[in-house]
Amino acid sequence: MLKSILIKACLMSNFKIHKFHLILGIFVLVLAASLFVGLESIRTRAEELKKSRAVVAGEKVSSKEETFAQPRAVTLTAEVISTFVGGRDLAVKSDYQQFYVAGYADEANYSEWVGAKVKVEGMIVGITCAYAKTFFADCVPEIMAKSIIKVE
Repeated sequence: MLKSILIKACLMSNFKIHKFHLILGIFVLVLAASLFVGLESIRTRAEELKKSRAVVAGEKVSSKEETFAQPRAVTLTAEVISTFVGGRDLAVKSDYQQFYVAGYADEANYSEWVGAKVKVEGMIVGITCAYAKTFFADCVPEIMAKSIIKVE
């Protein structure tokens, strides 16, 4: 009887130790996965910031469509070189870069602004290749405009 109680006690203590190690292993695995996902997110964000800074600085952009997870604010003064979508969207050229500007949600028509200087405030949301083979020679940064003002 005493012998069977001792054997049960040893088996129970072994079970508790194995259960503890199992729980500890799962915890470590979850912690490692969380760390990996966090580091990957930081790396991706750093790459997007680098790309959007390069766009603002006038460096050559990617030759494929891309949407940034974290849009970047931009304000620029540029010349309107064309309009699209019935005059609501613009192609503008600054001193260093061409941009596709998606007009903001008013009913403005910028068709008569070709050749005019404008100040555009908005967010660079990615790279568009929508007019890469027709109007633009390559893919260009896309700006979602918050405001478009004619500069005299």
